[in-house]
Amino acid sequence: MNKRHLDHGITNYEYYLSNQDVICPQCKLPSVLSYSPCDAQTQYFTEGHFSFTCKNCLYTLNGSKQNTENGYYYARADGRCRKCGGQWLYPKEKLVNSGSLPKYIEQQCTYCHHFTQFEEYTIHFEYDKQLGYTKFGLDLYLKTPTRWGDLFVYNQKQLTNLKAFVEANLRERTQNTGNSSYYSRLPAWIKSARNRKEILKALLRLEQMATTIQP
Repeated sequence: MNKRHLDHGITNYEYYLSNQDVICPQCKLPSVLSYSPCDAQTQYFTEGHFSFTCKNCLYTLNGSKQNTENGYYYARADGRCRKCGGQWLYPKEKLVNSGSLPKYIEQQCTYCHHFTQFEEYTIHFEYDKQLGYTKFGLDLYLKTPTRWGDLFVYNQKQLTNLKAFVEANLRERTQNTGNSSYYSRLPAWIKSARNRKEILKALLRLEQMATTIQP
């Protein structure tokens, strides 16, 4: 019997703005990144609050603290080429050694090929890994590799819904569903019927992982 899936237009944001199953950066055990929605009558729905306290080791992250394991600090500056003035430069340098800062950062002008040095710069933190990582740079727990790339979900609800989509032989949309829905934005290798059997095996691995998550 054919299985049917109807896309009601749910977006990836609706999965993201919820409690997420993640790996604690300190004890490396599965834990929960908690999301508290805001008052929809007075604020935008995207302005909720994320917080993380590992239920195993009590390691805590909040808006003033971040998990620096998945990123680096960078020195950045901006200004015109000091020789020809023909190009605005945006030098950026990764700071591997946090104990010492460079005397300057520099960038070459593509017009006159002169290297301009910037002694004044600001320090910024950037996460290097995006797919499979979430708020505060936390590593998602429900993630498994495939030959096409990592398959990951934020939580068990998304896992259940994604499995229903992959299993479906008939995939439909409501009249008002646009191309911004979560399912329409999935990579082609997940949506391909040719890959269905292997993707379902990957989803089964995620379901087995989900059974190890403590309530």
